[in-house]
Amino acid sequence: MRHGHGVMGTIASENADTWTLTKKDGTTETVTITPQTMFGSKKDPAQKSQFTVGENIVVRGKESGTTITATAIMQAKARPAATTPSASSAPAPTTN
Repeated sequence: MRHGHGVMGTIASENADTWTLTKKDGTTETVTITPQTMFGSKKDPAQKSQFTVGENIVVRGKESGTTITATAIMQAKARPAATTPSASSAPAPTTN
């Protein structure tokens, strides 16, 4: 028996209970939402209406070809940007 699969991407469009997700590699996946689909997590529940076009999400569910029937949809955690000092941020030396 195959367990649920996870897909990460950006919501490209929402049409009732069918969303289109654009994955990092540029391909698209159709997300089918059912009455059993959970939004958010147990710790941080959400509503379907909180997810908007352009948002990065993770979808868990049963995948078949380029369609995934969602059991759970949650916001993708943004990775903190690496902070490295930049030469341009240092004050320029002054000459008198």
